Amino acid sequence: MNSPISTSVTSEQEFLSNLENASTSQVLQKLKESDGGYTEDCFSVLTNRLIKFPQDTLYVLKYDKLMNDKDFQQLVLSGIKTELPYRGSDEERNTLYQYLESITTDKEYGQIASDILGEQAENKEKPNRQIEFQTEELGQASSVISIELPQGWKIQKREQTQRAENKPLALASLNPSYPVYDIYDKNHVLVGAVGYSTYEPYEGDRDSVQIVYSALRLGSVYRFDTDNKYDVIQTTERGTTALTTVIFQDGANSEPVNNLGVLAYDNEKECFVAIELEASSVSESQALEIAKSIRF
Repeated sequence: MNSPISTSVTSEQEFLSNLENASTSQVLQKLKESDGGYTEDCFSVLTNRLIKFPQDTLYVLKYDKLMNDKDFQQLVLSGIKTELPYRGSDEERNTLYQYLESITTDKEYGQIASDILGEQAENKEKPNRQIEFQTEELGQASSVISIELPQGWKIQKREQTQRAENKPLALASLNPSYPVYDIYDKNHVLVGAVGYSTYEPYEGDRDSVQIVYSALRLGSVYRFDTDNKYDVIQTTERGTTALTTVIFQDGANSEPVNNLGVLAYDNEKECFVAIELEASSVSESQALEIAKSIRF
């Protein structure tokens, strides 16, 4: 008989440890009871279970009594579908995709397999880029960020000497201790840039847009215009991801250049990612998909 998960968890680490050791049915129960605080953790565990034990996990997803609730079933399968591109190795994911595709016509598990695959079946070849922002100074933390780009796009680390040559794709206001990565489309055309920085909370506030992005908002020549546009497209307990506008104006008499901007921060790591994309080369829908894929 399965023992219940302790509800007197004193730390996130203890909670995650309990979650990892729980049965799949218990994870579903915890997700059902959750107020949203640990939703992503539950989805992560369920997705890892599906990758490692696909048949056993599908059985629970099919026959656990909680899955009789259609809204809850949709929540679970949608969460797994969202997490799947970021869990396991490329080989493990491809193996699972192939297995799920092979049973989409199965009477027992076909519908669940189809729901989990969704658009992932079409997009599974998209490259998932792990970008390492290695600090160039002592005392600064390094970080690895995951960003999914359209098929055929590439990321290349920009040399320090190039920083002033690619304006407006400059991300000039970011922390110079960290590198900037240029984004090239499938035709090898420079269409964007990715930058990273840490930030310092003010009086304990780790979530204010004005505080998090102070290094990017206030430039007279180059800025991420969060005052006039900050459209949140994703929110977690650790931060938000939003679309904004990047403005570059080299002189009062020159015409401003407006590009697409993406901002995402992590209040636990106290860091953020800023992406600028050429509005003439990148569509708003592409910018949205890139924004939705960011993981710290």
